[in-house]
Amino acid sequence: MPAFSSPVDPHSRADFFVHIHEHDGEWHAGLCEGYLTLLTLPHDLQARIGKFRSAFGKANQLHTHNMPWVDRPNVITNFFGEEGLNEEGAELSWLIPNPWKKYIEWTLNVQNNENPQSFAGGESDDVMFVNHLKYFENLSEASTLELGASHATGPNDAGHGGSRTHVGGLDITYKWRPPREGLYKSLTWQTEALFCRKDQPDGSAENSWGAYSSLEYQFARQWSAFTRWDYSQFPDDAGSHEHAGSVGLTYAQSEYCFWRLSYKFTDASGPLAARDRSEVWLQLNIGLGPHRAHKY
Repeated sequence: MPAFSSPVDPHSRADFFVHIHEHDGEWHAGLCEGYLTLLTLPHDLQARIGKFRSAFGKANQLHTHNMPWVDRPNVITNFFGEEGLNEEGAELSWLIPNPWKKYIEWTLNVQNNENPQSFAGGESDDVMFVNHLKYFENLSEASTLELGASHATGPNDAGHGGSRTHVGGLDITYKWRPPREGLYKSLTWQTEALFCRKDQPDGSAENSWGAYSSLEYQFARQWSAFTRWDYSQFPDDAGSHEHAGSVGLTYAQSEYCFWRLSYKFTDASGPLAARDRSEVWLQLNIGLGPHRAHKY
């Protein structure tokens, strides 16, 4: 994924992320994200305009090369598709002042509702609204806790609100990295649950949910391992579901290159679920040139 990022002036920054993939023997390039960030708005506000990953939960916001796994959790792909919730629009985020002097951030996205899994897809002629509330706490000099709540809503047909989808989410992330051994030891526990209510063409509504829980442990300077549990129903059929388990091993060759070996088994059931499957992945990630830091 080529990435291009540069300050435009002291008040704004531009970011572009391009994907290159092969399909039917031909190579194609497309825009993953491309947006302008306004950095110096008053009252601790910040804004983005363009095409970007919606501020929904944790896993949806991660670029592929920044994930601790080789694929996105099943609930993300089943609810939002392979590329996640990633649409054109505008975003406003606010660092909320509070008497406890805690990090509390609220983000509002107004984007098109072209997502085909939970929203209108090709029939889109309206917008969806995505809200995300984030709380961050330093528990000690070695550990942090992040809590998040998300909600996305928009029409899922060609109408303007007559048939809607509501997706709610809760996420928790705990990180441990001892100051004296931070280069050699760390642990990240990340769990997220999504709940969907989608109006159907016959006037009924389908209620579905899904979740994942992941544990990543770094046990040496260049080595880490992860395990992840997945469960997911489908927005259009709660009777279809998938259970999955993943394990993986990562070797960080350097700051700019890592290798990852992973195995995943998925137990699927229902008409919308794929067959039971075992997958083995060997991932190589190479970074060329400087890359600005990702969100913590």
